[in-house]
Amino acid sequence: MDQVTRSLKLIGELVPLPIGKNKHYSQDQAYQLLFIMSAMHWFFEGPSNYFASLFPGLLPQADTVLLRLKKIPFEQVQQGFDSLIEHHVKLARQLNFLSGKVWIAIDGHDREFYGEPNSFTRGSKFKNGTSTFYSYMTASVVKDACRLVIAQLPYLPLDEPTQTTEKLLAVCSKHVHVGLLLLDRGFYSSTIVRMLKNKGLTYIMPAVKHKNIEKIIAGIRKFPCEMNLMLKDEPVRLVFVQVLDKENKPKVLVFCTNLEIIPEKLTVYYASRWGIETGYRCIEDFAAKTCSTHPTVRLFLFYFAVALFNAWVMVNIQTMEREHVTVIFIRLHILMNVLATAMNAWPPPA
Repeated sequence: MDQVTRSLKLIGELVPLPIGKNKHYSQDQAYQLLFIMSAMHWFFEGPSNYFASLFPGLLPQADTVLLRLKKIPFEQVQQGFDSLIEHHVKLARQLNFLSGKVWIAIDGHDREFYGEPNSFTRGSKFKNGTSTFYSYMTASVVKDACRLVIAQLPYLPLDEPTQTTEKLLAVCSKHVHVGLLLLDRGFYSSTIVRMLKNKGLTYIMPAVKHKNIEKIIAGIRKFPCEMNLMLKDEPVRLVFVQVLDKENKPKVLVFCTNLEIIPEKLTVYYASRWGIETGYRCIEDFAAKTCSTHPTVRLFLFYFAVALFNAWVMVNIQTMEREHVTVIFIRLHILMNVLATAMNAWPPPA
């Protein structure tokens, strides 16, 4: 658990909150509120109002912390939490977790937004009552059931997918030797395939089953099958594999890849990518809630959740051979650690 405690301390050091001259609360107290929010999956007002009624002065008011978050430059949030990722990567490397060629999964993550769309939100498929989202892209290690996030970026409305993917890969290459890249079908485009080829990267991604692909599938008599086709102006190698679905009925999977392996193994290799979906669910378990429309607040809270998720992953990397520590256990540890620290400093000086 020392890894979690060190991570809590490092967040405050790497991402300092602006403090006014006539401050009534310290940065530590502001972060204590943020940690409690994340551990309990609450809004700002919940723990602030609750503890104010029991222990006046223990925690700052919600508006006070929100105001401080809004004053942090967008770029400073990015740089601070990127530095925390570098810290976790360094620790993981010391534990030989990132040695050799590493498999990486890149994916996008949408967080629902219910206000008026702005220059930081993206429109997407209707989900949970909205079609407007704050979006992010992350790259995670796919190894031994531990999905350490090693790169993260906001995905803004004017961002081009290929350029954002290339930026993530540039960060990944600083941290690890990328052996295999796993992408979902949302990345299936001629520009991304060309970029990956130019970088000499090995990749697997599902192909989009448009009408031409469906016609090809209908004409195949024996699986697996490989074909070299054109994706707009880019040549691609598609592998058609037949598997059984949950109802034991045959279905065809189509992979775009430059990996030379037995076709049947593609489904096994690509299955490793699903860990990133589990990772996103766990990140949400550490995410504080907010109704704020401010982009810096939104970015901070998502990266804050990623930082706590990575701390949890590091605990499991360290204890992998002995035990698996659950998310709820880490959240309780954070809550008890923060409350103990806060209560030791209470009541505030008169």
